Amino acid sequence: MRSVEVDLSKERMKFSAGHFTVFSASERENLHGHNFT
Repeated sequence: MRSVEVDLSKERMKFSAGHFTVFSASERENLHGHNFT
């Protein structure tokens, strides 16, 4: 499985990210997101 890591540095940062998890070939989470402040 491919993995990506991003390192960011700033005194104040605000961003949103979306993802889903694949459990098997036929089962996965719905796409959903998180807001980080």
